[in-house]
Amino acid sequence: GYDVFGKSNTTNSSENSRVASGAPTGEYCARPGQENAVMHVALFVSMSLLLIARWSHLALTCLHRRSGGLPASSLQERDWPAVGLGLAYGIALVGWLLQWLPATQFSEFRALPALGFLAIGVFLRLAGQSALGPAFSWYWAPTSTFLVRKGIYRWLKHPLLLGYFMETAALVLASVFPSWLCGLLIGGTACVTMIQAVGEERRLEMKFGQDWRAFAAGKWV
Repeated sequence: GYDVFGKSNTTNSSENSRVASGAPTGEYCARPGQENAVMHVALFVSMSLLLIARWSHLALTCLHRRSGGLPASSLQERDWPAVGLGLAYGIALVGWLLQWLPATQFSEFRALPALGFLAIGVFLRLAGQSALGPAFSWYWAPTSTFLVRKGIYRWLKHPLLLGYFMETAALVLASVFPSWLCGLLIGGTACVTMIQAVGEERRLEMKFGQDWRAFAAGKWV
């Protein structure tokens, strides 16, 4: 056929047919599957770097504590909420790792919020560990002889617990688990986190008394 200028539009029709059929047109166009794969890799790398930073900082904190810090608590000072949180984190980590297998269906709807949760969680963990320094402890019973009030502890009572919960929730959201199981795991982790927080507050109040009550006043978490 001819266009309004009298020129043949056969070529344009042919080109349109090729585009409609999905045939290459000589220009690169990223397919939806390719874009999804790029997003998949970018999120995996981002979350991996955050986790590496978090655990590397924890290792350095523990080495500093061992070399010149306070004596470690005995294993008898552990309690079941700490074990429960560790188990939940481990399950979430396995589910997250399975999500990045090539054949796994990728969900941006859950993975993008998970990246944000993980960034917040890692920030809270790093800030809390840095503020505590050699006073950091894995266990419930406080080993420090004074309350840490600097850094993020000026605003929060439990930045480490809150960060741990945010990390676990992020890994669960970005895992292969179905939505109902994600909700169950996140809800269960939240309950155990609150139980541990209450236990820690009781021990801190027993040890520091009025100093702890003054420190905790006005802090919601």
